[in-house]
Amino acid sequence: MIQKSILRIFIILSICLLMTACKDKKDYVSLSDEITQKDIDNKQDSSVQDETSDKLVVYVHGAVKKPGVYVLHPGDRVYQAVDMAGGMTSDAEKRALNLAETVSDEQDIYIMTKKEYDEKHESNDKEKQSMSETMVNINTADSKMLMSLQGIGEAKATAIIAYREENGLFTSKEDIKKVSGIGDATYSNIKDLITIE
Repeated sequence: MIQKSILRIFIILSICLLMTACKDKKDYVSLSDEITQKDIDNKQDSSVQDETSDKLVVYVHGAVKKPGVYVLHPGDRVYQAVDMAGGMTSDAEKRALNLAETVSDEQDIYIMTKKEYDEKHESNDKEKQSMSETMVNINTADSKMLMSLQGIGEAKATAIIAYREENGLFTSKEDIKKVSGIGDATYSNIKDLITIE
């Protein structure tokens, strides 16, 4: 009878010790799992940062088959971004951009149509023509034309004409500084508005 009681107490104590040991082991496993998970998360975060630092995101649109945002790598070229966007459409103007240019992060790559390209160049040509028409030829301009220039009054206009008559035509725009009363400041104001054609 006493032996049975001692045996029961021994079994109960063994079960208690076993349960305590299992609980401690479980806590240990959970803690190690948590540390391992944190390590994995940290490694994933750093690999995501490494991944994103090795990628360039560009926007390709205009005359391409599949406009959109594309991911490239450092050193990639514009033509590769255009290829990713399905290539150019039949009305695209290849001369509108440098296909060999290295892409940069957040670059906006717009492919013009032939019509857009022609309109832009036509507009630039008209602007150049308009500028040349408004330029004052200091070799042929009369007093009134010369006075239309900033800083050139009646006295300076007369001096320019007199200089031309005495010394011949100006051979460069900068020669106008040889005229008495026209220095660097005046020349700086008018240099983009005069010509010697």
